[in-house]
Amino acid sequence: MTPCPAFSRTPTALIKRSSLAASLLALLLAGQPLGFAATAGQTIQRAFEAMAATESETEFDASVTRMVALGNAAMPELTRRLVAAKDDGTRTQITYVLARIAAQAKIRRQAVAAPQALFDTIGKLLLEPRELLLEANLANLAAMLPAHPVELTPGLLALLERSHNAGMRATTTVAIGRQGEGALALVQQALLGTGNDRFAGDLALVFDGRVLPKAVQARLQALLQSTNDEARRNAARTLERAGKTDGLLEAALRDLAAARSEVEFSVAAGKVKKHTDASPRVALALAQAYPRAHRAEERLAVIDALAATGAPGKSQIVNIIEAADDPAEIRHLGIVANSRLKDDPRLPQAYIAILKRTDNERASDAAMFNLVMTHENGRRQVRAMLDDPAVDGTLRQRLQLARDLFPTRKN
Repeated sequence: MTPCPAFSRTPTALIKRSSLAASLLALLLAGQPLGFAATAGQTIQRAFEAMAATESETEFDASVTRMVALGNAAMPELTRRLVAAKDDGTRTQITYVLARIAAQAKIRRQAVAAPQALFDTIGKLLLEPRELLLEANLANLAAMLPAHPVELTPGLLALLERSHNAGMRATTTVAIGRQGEGALALVQQALLGTGNDRFAGDLALVFDGRVLPKAVQARLQALLQSTNDEARRNAARTLERAGKTDGLLEAALRDLAAARSEVEFSVAAGKVKKHTDASPRVALALAQAYPRAHRAEERLAVIDALAATGAPGKSQIVNIIEAADDPAEIRHLGIVANSRLKDDPRLPQAYIAILKRTDNERASDAAMFNLVMTHENGRRQVRAMLDDPAVDGTLRQRLQLARDLFPTRKN
């Protein structure tokens, strides 16, 4: 399905013709109140007639702009036309103009004066599946118009439940949230009554930042066990914002295992770090996830989470360092490990283990640099190994070079 544009704070209505999208913002900003000798109804009638008769995008835009310039004066006539419309194509054009008027009012921080019939009609239209553009326009309108939870929330919930378009869902979720406290009883009823985890996860966002009723909290905590990754993350976000931490570690571990992108991986590792119980189980899960980290950001996130997981995590860091043979990876590991395991005698031992086994000179150089950065901890271990006559060959040469690289001690 073609993705539906969504908004975060200032929604923008979808348009009847996709090729007009590039000019939307410019037209919104350019639309200025104009003086007309004709009534609002006559201006709107002529504009729709011109839109129907033209193949020119410029003329189409000009007709829309004339209606948008009427502002609130256009709302009664456009509402009347929407109520009377018999097909979704006509409704799409009307709702596009209505959304343009509402968007312009938002930009100018002006109130939108909409007839009650507009809210009633939008609510009814939302209840049944429509063309994608019309559904998007309706959701955008519901988000931009003054809150009318009784009229709009049932239809918005129906749209959110049936839609699988990510942009549509984001727009609709925001629209539901903007219906205010008056919508929460209906949202709670839908959340507790659905077995659709995807839908429940979207509804979890409506409660984000709000006090959670006990029943809602219990439903969201159950959602932390969901196999739907997005639903699980949404529930965890809302619970965490409400100060409810039960189950968040398990959800974070699930997120880490399911992460598909670098960003998801780093975020999940950060959540594990935040909620870790410092157990060997968590340390093992992080260590098992580490091979999927290929960039510095993800590697550092996992090592940071391991360091926060106490003794079990630090042991896993040592194991990871000892097994490393990629020069860039070794450098990345040193960034976090040398600060988090600063006085741990196992850290220089891990770098020395690399020097002992690797045939990669660049890996050896990276390990030697990290070893020198352990300062006195590493210096002592290098000196002790050089005093051992059993240490010879390449390892002795590398240790001698490392010894010479340590900063000169001040008396």
